[in-house]
Amino acid sequence: MELLKSIGKHFKPAQKDIPTTGVVGSSSLAGKSKDMKDTPEILRISEKCPRFRILIIGKANSGKTTILQKMCETTDTPIVTDRNGKEIDPSILEDPTAMRGMHDIETEIYYPSNPRFVFHDSRGFEAGSTEEIEKVRSFIEQRSAQNELKDRLHVIWYCVPMDQKRVLGKAELTFFENGTGDVPVVVLFTKWDGQIVHSFSDLKQKGRHLQEAHRKAPQHAMGIFRTYYLPVITDVAHPPAAYVLLGSEDYCMCNVVVLLLSDYLRHA
Repeated sequence: MELLKSIGKHFKPAQKDIPTTGVVGSSSLAGKSKDMKDTPEILRISEKCPRFRILIIGKANSGKTTILQKMCETTDTPIVTDRNGKEIDPSILEDPTAMRGMHDIETEIYYPSNPRFVFHDSRGFEAGSTEEIEKVRSFIEQRSAQNELKDRLHVIWYCVPMDQKRVLGKAELTFFENGTGDVPVVVLFTKWDGQIVHSFSDLKQKGRHLQEAHRKAPQHAMGIFRTYYLPVITDVAHPPAAYVLLGSEDYCMCNVVVLLLSDYLRHA
């Protein structure tokens, strides 16, 4: 619970009874990450843990690439290295033919604009397959056993796009039933602005005037989220530590990551 106390201002805890205000977005985070890059807190953290390691899980088109680029404030191509430290072609991250076999969760991804953050990519869990789930489980255990703090896994981001019919499939729910030990999981509900647009259209079809539909669309979208999305991640054996609703402009999360890492280091 200490984790949630330290980041509660920015994340919503994964529980059903939550307020509809304060959802992470551009109003609370945008423009702050640049100001925080060289603050005393950042420098203190960097001395103890020079690299913050994140596992990002999600299927293709779940918004992972956008999240990483916005996180590091860049549109550049990332540097990608294999488990032996050899630089490899970054196109492997986007190539559908590389999704099985060639893809390696141990591959490290970082951006020259912000090399403090190291990302590992999991391609999500396909129905009827336990291979990727086992890879992720093994990766979490192996990284948790590392002696050096910089080599451990610090947080898992699980991407769930809000434009898909099913929130989580059976194989994906297995991930939350098994748990991740001491590594906190944050569910990133991407494409939140698309859900608001859908709610606006729905209200218009129900006869609401233009201004009223525009004003009530976010509240309507939140109602849909509470009813259909939130219970899926709360009614599991190991619910995530927190969740975030992300629209197309809501990816400046450096300050949130700093708070996460601060809490992690206090208990490392």
